[in-house]
Amino acid sequence: MNFGHTFGHAIEAATDYRRYLHGEAVALGMVMAADFSRELGLIDATAKQRIDGLLKRAGLPTEAPKIGASGRLR
Repeated sequence: MNFGHTFGHAIEAATDYRRYLHGEAVALGMVMAADFSRELGLIDATAKQRIDGLLKRAGLPTEAPKIGASGRLR
């Protein structure tokens, strides 16, 4: 249940809760969490691709917005 929520809430806040529905923001958070896990070596490229593919097939966004250190969109 929490997979993607932390990043998703950051995306919602950065976009003033107007750009994405909650589920879309969580999906983007899942992408970000998978990217981070991949960079840390906790998952492999196949797992990352599978997550992206599942979200795309569900019709959810998979391109997260660029958020700066200020918490605002870049």
